[in-house]
Amino acid sequence: MLEKKTHALLLRKIPLSNDDSLLEFFTPFGKFLVFARKFQNSKKRAREVDFFRLLEIEFLESRTKKKFLKKAVAISFFHGFEGNYLATNSGFKWCERIEKAISGEKPIPEFFHKIVQIFARFDHKNFTKIDVFFRIKLLIFAGTFCKFDEIHKNLFFDKNHFRFFQKVATGERKFSKISREILEFCHHATPIEFFQKIDNFSDNNFEETRSILSEIENEFF
Repeated sequence: MLEKKTHALLLRKIPLSNDDSLLEFFTPFGKFLVFARKFQNSKKRAREVDFFRLLEIEFLESRTKKKFLKKAVAISFFHGFEGNYLATNSGFKWCERIEKAISGEKPIPEFFHKIVQIFARFDHKNFTKIDVFFRIKLLIFAGTFCKFDEIHKNLFFDKNHFRFFQKVATGERKFSKISREILEFCHHATPIEFFQKIDNFSDNNFEETRSILSEIENEFF
């Protein structure tokens, strides 16, 4: 067996018989499951390998690509998801969205780094803004988001055909000027740039955009 090490975010815990578990991780190498023997019976291990923290995991990989957890250590904690029901619940929804958007193992180090940056800066006081930014980045990665460059033109989302248009289409949802600006800004901004300018927009500016994103995600996911 090969011994490997990587950074990871925990997406799911799947209980098995005999106190074993399957743990699903999001890593710079994509998404994969790791078998953890007697995981449910180890309080120390369960506390260490948990949600909303950046982990360093060591595992053994067989020739058939099956993975067995050897060791896991928490490197940093994302405290923004703690102590608030809305924040914690949103964090679990983020994990679900990542799980659905990413298929299997493939090297995606740049995208992984972006997501870690967003998790690390999450703040429930700016929940709406950060939630919109995260969801746009996920849709871009999944190849679902529009690639528009001119925000002064009208923009519509047609949920019947699941496409963005510059012209009116049947069953369309028109974006307001501020929503187009938010979409364009979030599309091009890095996490660092986004958090530097987060106070330039109000929560109300993001609410319409968030509503439209929900329509898009309902079709996609």
